[in-house]
Amino acid sequence: MQSRSKHPGIRVRHARTCPALDDAAASCRCKPAYEAWVFSTRDGKKLCKTFRNLSEAKGWRVDAGSAVRKGTLRSPSRITLREAASEWLIGAEDGLIRTRSGDEYKPSALRSYKASLERVLPELGPIRLSALSRVDVQDYADKLLMEGSTRARSGTP
Repeated sequence: MQSRSKHPGIRVRHARTCPALDDAAASCRCKPAYEAWVFSTRDGKKLCKTFRNLSEAKGWRVDAGSAVRKGTLRSPSRITLREAASEWLIGAEDGLIRTRSGDEYKPSALRSYKASLERVLPELGPIRLSALSRVDVQDYADKLLMEGSTRARSGTP
């Protein structure tokens, strides 16, 4: 029978050679790590993270539990920006994805979206959607702005 943990949602992770790994009564000779987890019912998955000390694990677990309930923390997605953009474009062209007003996208709007994505996807396309942050997008926008200002100064189109 397994004993209950003193800290629900946190597991002690010992080194492979630590005697405490096999026998709970044995003294620990390693510096254990702590794995904290929360369950996301929305995604149907456990979200785990490992920490060096118990207090970090406890703090993350409290914050993560709150974020999961609010919907701001989700399990990582395997889909990349390139895959999501491709699916979106196909859906918009087929009329399955519509504008906010419920109308189908006009061909000129879809051409504009395609042109914009062709410029963005070489750099940001391989990034997973779950790993892509606002800072990544802002950095890329700043880079484009700098390229545009240096082209304007040099006189190249």
